[in-house]
Amino acid sequence: ALYGAAALQVKTIQLPTAPRLLMAPPTLLPTPYQRWMEQDVVYLIAETERATFLALTTDDERDRFIEQFWLRRDPTPATTMNEFKVEHYRRIAYANERFHTGRPGWQTDRGRVYITYGPPDEIESQPAGAAPSEIWRYQWIESIGTNVELRFEDPALTGEYGLVRNSRLSRPKAVSQPSLPETA
Repeated sequence: ALYGAAALQVKTIQLPTAPRLLMAPPTLLPTPYQRWMEQDVVYLIAETERATFLALTTDDERDRFIEQFWLRRDPTPATTMNEFKVEHYRRIAYANERFHTGRPGWQTDRGRVYITYGPPDEIESQPAGAAPSEIWRYQWIESIGTNVELRFEDPALTGEYGLVRNSRLSRPKAVSQPSLPETA
């Protein structure tokens, strides 16, 4: 088996959350920029980048920032396609399609994890019992480590699986050269 009992080390990591700044009343950003900050890159942008972006005063500055934001994450900058950006928006679309409940899939715990870390290497579903649950296993997550296991439960039987809070996933601290895992 991919994860034997002796080889599995459950990591304690912190779930990326929307910063308090974005959970406050809407910012004074024009609508497309507000959406970019509060939806498109909410789990991806580092705090220093967020502060820099919010300090910009013109749409031209914001457009340049967004262009540079994606260029810094492009694994192959010599090509015309930014594979990281394409994969990021693919993950958002998948999360919205697969994990939506009474709210968009990108706002759910499974959506956040999927967008941030990509598809798990293995999913164990347990639909019966007191509460349906899923265990997502990742062989490796950059900056976290190996053999990461995350448990999601649906105790209210609503279809919205919440991350069991003994697992914590962290927000990005700095931009590093991304690696693109295989997609599901």
